[in-house]
Amino acid sequence: MSRSLEEERQKTVNILKEDIFTTVGATTGKYLDSNGNQVSNNAWNFTDYIRIEANQQYSISNNGVVVGNLPAICFYTKDKAFISGEQLGDVYNKIVKAPSNAEYARLSYASANYKFIKIDSNEIYSTEEQKIGTWIDGKPLYRKIYETTLTQSAQNIHTDITLNNLKKIEGYLNNGTQIIPLGFGNDGNYANVIGQEKRLLYLGTWSGGTLYITVEYTKTTD
Repeated sequence: MSRSLEEERQKTVNILKEDIFTTVGATTGKYLDSNGNQVSNNAWNFTDYIRIEANQQYSISNNGVVVGNLPAICFYTKDKAFISGEQLGDVYNKIVKAPSNAEYARLSYASANYKFIKIDSNEIYSTEEQKIGTWIDGKPLYRKIYETTLTQSAQNIHTDITLNNLKKIEGYLNNGTQIIPLGFGNDGNYANVIGQEKRLLYLGTWSGGTLYITVEYTKTTD
């Protein structure tokens, strides 16, 4: 591989921010099946090895077009040994999770609409921790959703996030009849969540329903 091509790959691929899909170094006229085998088909291509994060969830989308059926995304170790593959399926958005020992992936994609393919970790909202980017101090930034049944007008949700590492809080309450965004206040009614040391404190005039809190945070250990 020439140096210019390697530099272009590194410039294009970013394992934590926005879209990591790239056609640099792609193999044309073939797709990968879920066993990692190459299957000849002029309508399909597959990417070169793309750096990914182990245990990270990724969203594969194609701008409103189904992402495929038999073609797959395949995962590989740091030595580029095949681990596993997953068929894309006839869906508009495919969510996959990288294995714990994965460092690379290769994705099959239709050659006719490659400009619309995205592989994105930022679009994943989950009750499992997601690494989504980098904070202003250079540390990795994480996101997680806390889902809890609200039974009191003042209720604690315990976390393992220290106050100094907590960067963002947003969410809403679904009380069965309406959606109340956190931070709402009107005519004596309100719904708020306060971030404290290893806990989130809900304070509001509503005391029933399901509370969804999205937090973004860093870690002292990073």
